[in-house]
Amino acid sequence: MDDTAIPTSKLHRITLELDRAIEKEDIETAVSFFADNCVIEVLGLTLTGKDGARRWFKWLYRFLEEFKIIPVMAMTEGNTIFEEYILDAKGDDGTVIKSKQAEVTVFDDNLEIKSLRIYFDRFDFASLVAKGIVAKGILREITRTSLKGLI
Repeated sequence: MDDTAIPTSKLHRITLELDRAIEKEDIETAVSFFADNCVIEVLGLTLTGKDGARRWFKWLYRFLEEFKIIPVMAMTEGNTIFEEYILDAKGDDGTVIKSKQAEVTVFDDNLEIKSLRIYFDRFDFASLVAKGIVAKGILREITRTSLKGLI
């Protein structure tokens, strides 16, 4: 680690504060952690700036009524932190979701997030967006077929 790197304890504190703001659905506080020119990569999309961060949080809250971010592990190098965590959530229809996720967060020299890459299996949330008997039937078949040979 070079002399200009942010101390690991500060990175962990900032990410925990961000997690708490997200859990409280406090969009403006959560967005305040991001640089004006930040880049967020999620689900194959690239969102930019604070407006992109707002869109990400509004999308998240659209499907989830309540959730908790449970840290599993974190590693830092320089101004970058890699985290694995579990998103323990309840959907707007009462569906319980446990999604193991990972993210890579890069901070700028002002301790603002300049880059965030989030990785998770979008299939974890399929039951929230599959509406109607046909969509739910297709989801069950995809689940059954995708696990063939594993169980």
